[in-house]
Amino acid sequence: MAKLEGTLYSIEWRGYNLPDGWPRVLADMFVIGHLSKPPAEIANFPHSLGGGYSFSICHVAPPLKPLRTGTLARIRRQRLDRRLQAKVPMFATQFASEEISRKADYYDGETRADIESARESVLSKELERYNDLISRPGRLIVYANEPEECKCKAEALRVEMASIRDSHPRALLALSQCLQSA
Repeated sequence: MAKLEGTLYSIEWRGYNLPDGWPRVLADMFVIGHLSKPPAEIANFPHSLGGGYSFSICHVAPPLKPLRTGTLARIRRQRLDRRLQAKVPMFATQFASEEISRKADYYDGETRADIESARESVLSKELERYNDLISRPGRLIVYANEPEECKCKAEALRVEMASIRDSHPRALLALSQCLQSA
């Protein structure tokens, strides 16, 4: 079975610090493949511009498979050789053999147990998330509504921008012309 790739569209917090009790994600929708436009359901999801939440797009690929020990050893040795050839080409072979003898386990593809367990933990979480997304393609999932404080903040920004526009029309015109020419 071929592994599927897709796109995750979401409305999520992109402000500085997420206030306590506020949801990080308001809604999301996973679509298999890539669309030129986001689906109407998520594109029209109500959220306030300037309140801290914004529209996000993320490519979702299947989790990577771990490398075999022999492959990992070959890659590590190649990287060592490439680094040494770039820095000290005349002594690269000598330095490589010294480094390989000093860290034989590492260059034989062995990984420390604590690093390996952390990697497995991350990979299992990625696989769990991938399987969750693949199991619900094309469905809009709403986690929470936008907090009222967020809507108030966005409205205050709109009012402030309107007052700036009204009180400084020449400055705003000059700024917009500057931005258009850049």
